[in-house]
Amino acid sequence: NLSGAPLDLARMYFDEGITFTFPIGSSVAGGGRLVLANGTAPSAFAARYPGVPVAGYFSGGLNNAGERVTLRDPDGNIILSVDYDDAGGWPTAADGGGSSLEILDLYGDPDDPANWRASIQAGGTPGAASAPPPLPNVRLNEILAANVSALNHGGTFPDFVELHNAGGSSTNVGGWSLSDDG
Repeated sequence: NLSGAPLDLARMYFDEGITFTFPIGSSVAGGGRLVLANGTAPSAFAARYPGVPVAGYFSGGLNNAGERVTLRDPDGNIILSVDYDDAGGWPTAADGGGSSLEILDLYGDPDDPANWRASIQAGGTPGAASAPPPLPNVRLNEILAANVSALNHGGTFPDFVELHNAGGSSTNVGGWSLSDDG
C-alpha cells in the first residue's frame, strides 16, 4: 500500500493468473505489505518462509513462462494488471533460476520488462522490502550543463558528462547511449 492510510480490500479479487477474493474485513495498512501464497501446499510455504504472515491462499498457479495477473475491484474494474514473461527483456534469473520478480518503480509501467529485476535474494523476500539493487560499475559521475562561463575551451564553453567505472575491470560501453530527452 503506497499510501499512508489503510486500504480496504474487501471483495477485491484476482481472476487472471490466480484466483482469490479478499473476504470482508480485509485491508492492508498504510505503507504495509500483504502476502498471498499458493494454496496447494501452505505448509511448504511456511517451511520455506518461516514467520511470514500469509493473508490468504490463492488457487491456480503462477505460470513460470509468463501470463497476465489482474486485480479487480468488487465491480470488476481493473485496479492493477501486469503481463510478465520469461523472454523479451524480462530478467532471466527469475525464469526458474530461484529469483522472484521485483518491480523497480512502483509508479512505472508494470508491463515494461525494464521496470523489473530478479531478486537478489534467492526466493525473494515476501512480506519484506526488497534489497536495494547493487550500484552499477559504470556511473554518471559528473555533469556540467548550460556551461556559459565555467569552463573555457578555446573560446567555447562546452557542456560535458563524465562516466566513472568503479569496477575492477574494463567495461565495453560500445552501443550505449546517453540522452537528455527526459
